[in-house]
Amino acid sequence: MPRTMRTRHVTKLPDCILCQMRQNVSVPARFDSTINGGSWGFLCDGHMAAAGNMAIACRLSDEPEPEPCLKERRSEIMEAISSGDFDLAEDLIGDGDISEWL
Repeated sequence: MPRTMRTRHVTKLPDCILCQMRQNVSVPARFDSTINGGSWGFLCDGHMAAAGNMAIACRLSDEPEPEPCLKERRSEIMEAISSGDFDLAEDLIGDGDISEWL
């Protein structure tokens, strides 16, 4: 089964390393991948298609990270409470009341 590509949310997209090296231009990178199976680098769409490895790449996004759905959040909170990690549970709950999640 093909794996779902992970997405890393960043505040600003880095520049494509190959566009910088080969053409001395700044092009936003949308991927973090190995380059032709060697070292890792940030790649634009074109260089990802030409030299990247989709099997292990990570997509970069400058969009805000989406809020987890309530079911996922409740599961994370209950897991933290069950494991005794009350600091994590408080972080996940934020300013809300813990009784709303129990």
